[in-house]
Amino acid sequence: MGGHNNPVKLAIDESKDIWPNCRFRCVISIGTGKPDVTSVTGNLASIAKACIKLTTSCAAVDDETHKEFARRGDPNPYFRFSVDRGLGNILLNEVEKQQEMAAITEAYMRFNAQAEQVKRCVHVLSERRAVDVDEGEGFM
Repeated sequence: MGGHNNPVKLAIDESKDIWPNCRFRCVISIGTGKPDVTSVTGNLASIAKACIKLTTSCAAVDDETHKEFARRGDPNPYFRFSVDRGLGNILLNEVEKQQEMAAITEAYMRFNAQAEQVKRCVHVLSERRAVDVDEGEGFM
């Protein structure tokens, strides 16, 4: 399974080791953008590139995390924000493109689906209660 660029499952597992009786109230995962679509031709180099993209894709981990919370019956405490297009050609070390990245991210956050998700996330965060680890309630 890919998703090595999305450590949310690792973070959840480690927090359970520290606070085994605590229920998650809100988990926020922030990505660096979804990769562009890759076409695969019959040659070996094309297949290798596609395999690399699959291994570093965060979508599988994102889907599995949503499913895991749904299986537990938790009222969706997991939020993933990752720009869906426009950042694919910008490398992580291209700091000089900071304004372009900010503009693309702002446009993404204004899109209806993300704007609604932001509202739900803010609502969950605003309902924060004090941590009571012994009774299995709390905010993580």
